[in-house]
Amino acid sequence: MHEQQLFEPDKLSAVLTPMKNYKWRIVLSLVNLVAAIGLSALGLRQYEAFRRAHLHSDAILSYIPTAQLIGYCLNAPSFVLSNLLGNIRWWRMFWHGRWLDGYWFQSVSVTFYLFVLLFWWSVGWRLDAQPRPKGRTALAAGLGWLIGAIGSVELCYGSLVLLREELPALGAYRDSPILLSMLLWGFALFCYFTVMLFRAART
Repeated sequence: MHEQQLFEPDKLSAVLTPMKNYKWRIVLSLVNLVAAIGLSALGLRQYEAFRRAHLHSDAILSYIPTAQLIGYCLNAPSFVLSNLLGNIRWWRMFWHGRWLDGYWFQSVSVTFYLFVLLFWWSVGWRLDAQPRPKGRTALAAGLGWLIGAIGSVELCYGSLVLLREELPALGAYRDSPILLSMLLWGFALFCYFTVMLFRAART
C-alpha cells in the first residue's frame, strides 16, 4: 500500500493561492506593528532610566524616549491620525474607559498601533492589487488617490505651521524630528498620490 500524502498538491495550492493575494498586506502590517510595539517597549525602558537618573530633580523635564521617537517618525501618518482622532470629543466620550481609550507602555495610545496596522495594510493592499483597475474599481481608486493627495497636502501644511513656530530654537524641541518626518511623509505621499491620480485619469 502506498502511504497517503498529508497534503495533496491541488488542495495545498488552493490554500496558498489566497494567501499569496494577501502577501504584502500581511507582511507589511504585521512587521511594522511588531516593530512599533518593540520600539515602544524599548522606549519605556529608556523612560524609566531617565526617571531614575533625575529622581531627585525638582525641574519639570519634558522627555520623549529616543526609541519611541523613532517609532513615531517611521509611522508619522499613523501618529497624526491617532492624535486627530483622540481630539474628537464624541470619540473620547464613546470610548472613555474602554480599550481604544487606553495607553500601552505608559503613554502610547492604542489607536496609534491600530493606525499603524491599517496604514501598512493599505500599503500592502496597493502592492497586492492589480496594476491597472478598470470600470467602477478605477473610479473608486481615482477617488482614493484624490483624497490621499488632499490629505498629504494637509499633512505637509500642518507640519510646516508647527515647524515655523519652533524654528527659532528647532533643536531644543524633542518633537522636532516628528514634525520633520511629517513633512517628508506628506511630500512623499503627495508625489505618490499625484502620480497615481494622473495614471487613473489616462485610463
